Amino acid sequence: MTFYLKIELAALAIPLAFSFDRKVAFYKMWSFILPAILLNALFFIGLDIFFTSEGAWGFNPDYHSIIIIAGLPLEEALFFIIIPYCCLFIHYVFIAYLPNTSLSNKITRLVSILSITIFLVWGLSDISRSYTLVYTILCVTSIVIAWIFNKQTLSKYYITFLIMFIPFMITNSILTGTFIGDGVFWYKASEISGMKILSIPVEDALFTFCMILLTILTAEYFRKLQKK
Repeated sequence: MTFYLKIELAALAIPLAFSFDRKVAFYKMWSFILPAILLNALFFIGLDIFFTSEGAWGFNPDYHSIIIIAGLPLEEALFFIIIPYCCLFIHYVFIAYLPNTSLSNKITRLVSILSITIFLVWGLSDISRSYTLVYTILCVTSIVIAWIFNKQTLSKYYITFLIMFIPFMITNSILTGTFIGDGVFWYKASEISGMKILSIPVEDALFTFCMILLTILTAEYFRKLQKK
């Protein structure tokens, strides 16, 4: 088993095991959560294929399998299913145990306006950095969509994302080389801002923010369709 796959399975182990917890009963949500994960995975895998083909980043063959799909290691494709599953588990566990905890409309609006402003200024400050530009724009887009169609989810997501950020930091810092020297993947310096948290480019946090928010919004849309 490759190192990359071991990290992914380690991240998945606890969320999957506790998916059958009585209070959360996350497995009962699979009918709308799994399609949402797969649909968004197709979109973000497409972006990953594009950036990889353009040389914005690449993968260390010492840490992944020899199975390559459209330029991506098998483990990289699985990343877009496993990590969203773990993050959505955290989001819905939070809601199950703290159903009344969310930001007020006023605070949600303020955070949204500040976030959109920061993302736009940051992304447009140097449009030659394609990774930074694409994911700041996607973060803005995801916030606007959430504000228009599901403000309640957004008010909770700002809180749950901070919780998700802890395991994200642990997992991604390993993958980018904080504890292993060479990372599982590398980034072209001209495509990112250069700001890092440990060995993690800040853009990775933007990528996670918009991917998980869009997946949750899609899951909630599918949930509403099922109820009808």
